[in-house]
Amino acid sequence: MDKAAESLPPQQFAPLLPLAFRNLASQPDSNAPLHVLCLEHVVTFVFHAFPANFTAGLDLALNGCNTGETPPMLLHTFVQRLGADNYEIPKAENVLGGVKANECAMLLARRLNDARSRSPSMYAAWGRYLDSVTKLAQMFLFTPCRETFPAEAPPTVLQRDLAEVFQRVLSVFAPLIVPVSPSMPPFSPSNETEANIVLERFVQLLCSLPHNAVLQPGTQNLPSLLWQFYHEKLSILSHGSTHYFSLLESHFVRISWPSFYPSERGLAAMDDCLATRSPCCAPFVAQIVVRIMWKDVLASN
Repeated sequence: MDKAAESLPPQQFAPLLPLAFRNLASQPDSNAPLHVLCLEHVVTFVFHAFPANFTAGLDLALNGCNTGETPPMLLHTFVQRLGADNYEIPKAENVLGGVKANECAMLLARRLNDARSRSPSMYAAWGRYLDSVTKLAQMFLFTPCRETFPAEAPPTVLQRDLAEVFQRVLSVFAPLIVPVSPSMPPFSPSNETEANIVLERFVQLLCSLPHNAVLQPGTQNLPSLLWQFYHEKLSILSHGSTHYFSLLESHFVRISWPSFYPSERGLAAMDDCLATRSPCCAPFVAQIVVRIMWKDVLASN
């Protein structure tokens, strides 16, 4: 089928995508020959004259995650075709440029936020897709960052660029890790396996950002941005928090906290966490405190 399609313009496939996806959704048995054939049709339409129809195909697949109509293998195939397993240096036939990757990241952010607004317990619907979704997220977010990184820019420009990249990362990952409300965590203990995947990929992506190699300790760097995010958005959870904060801690300790020189505002946030937030925050605050190079912090002031 791929060979037969080579001579056809991509616009001929665009109107066929919804029909092909509906055919695939109507065949839930992943072992059935008809399911396999329908999956091949969708993949062919999505990747023909790549990336012409990729965004439309991705949107259909993500929308189907809400209803369970999307086969996990479809998103897994997207990961394979894009080389998203190695998002820092992808080696794949289908190369996603920075502009298209950013477009896909914004689409993914919208779909995840929509899913969260539909159901606070979105892990119940999206859990089986999150391995592939987070791999795609890493590629969509890292590719434009790599292509536009201002390596020779002054420190103030680099700090501003990192803050912008950090916000783009949060636009995708926040629906999966920020509490729904002070009394409702984003995932339950039964979703710990999927949440582990999300947090692992989130931290892995942040640690791979090129800014980390050039920004000096004591500047607005990754640890300072993550601590601000933790205090303002994550530590607000007051009920059902034991499993949540222990999981955050197990992943966030991988950040380079020795390069974090807390300001007066940062120290006040630590005091606030210990005094007014869940007692489950205290172990993570302690983990940060013992990793900070206090001698260097004092010498820099």
